[in-house]
Amino acid sequence: MMKNNFLKFTLIVAFAFLYSCNDDNAPTNENPTAFTVALASKTSSNYRFTWNASNDPEGTTIVYDIYLNEQLIHENYTTNQLSDRLANKSVPTVFVELTVTISPTKMIEGTNTIKVVAKDEDGQTYTNTLNFQYTNEKPTAFTIELVSRRTLSYTFQWNRAIDPEGTKVVYDVYVNGMLDRENFDATTKGKTERLAPVVDKVTISIATSKIVSGTNTIKVIAKDEAGKTTTSELDFQLVPVLL
Repeated sequence: MMKNNFLKFTLIVAFAFLYSCNDDNAPTNENPTAFTVALASKTSSNYRFTWNASNDPEGTTIVYDIYLNEQLIHENYTTNQLSDRLANKSVPTVFVELTVTISPTKMIEGTNTIKVVAKDEDGQTYTNTLNFQYTNEKPTAFTIELVSRRTLSYTFQWNRAIDPEGTKVVYDVYVNGMLDRENFDATTKGKTERLAPVVDKVTISIATSKIVSGTNTIKVIAKDEAGKTTTSELDFQLVPVLL
């Protein structure tokens, strides 16, 4: 009986030893290969980032999760989604340059961080991050002109202000320090405020009842969706209109 128990114990120890040896010699699943994210170009409407495609040493497919300031903006991004892809599809994936474009409207003023996480089918990952600067630009400058005087109203005009980031621009209009129009959208048409026949000109009319004798001031503040502003002012005189 004791001999049988000893034999069983010996077999258990032997199997445990063999299993341990096999486990030590098991191949290690490697992380995807390294890459570096770079800011390739930027415009007022898009920032373009690139990196060389990561390669899985075990040969599985690589996909990417892309974060902007820790917010996921692309999940499981692949080479099939490239905007700039190599024409020769036979080139190995490791040599493909990946590209992603991000709108500045998703960025914050100052330092931003893009993070790209390469993932293989076994869950192994490689991560690279890039810090970059973003400055939101204010709407373009414009000059107010007094284009006509009538008995009941004065008409003013200016070139439409444009937001370099492409967001809508609205206007606050003040006459002698008093708010006359708030968040005026020049793309809408009305009886007294409209887009002028001349493209990219904005026209408004101010009632003469709001105009005083002597010097008057009209001030227009162009505002984009990020809160950036550009201001223009014009001083003008009340001139009686002869009937």
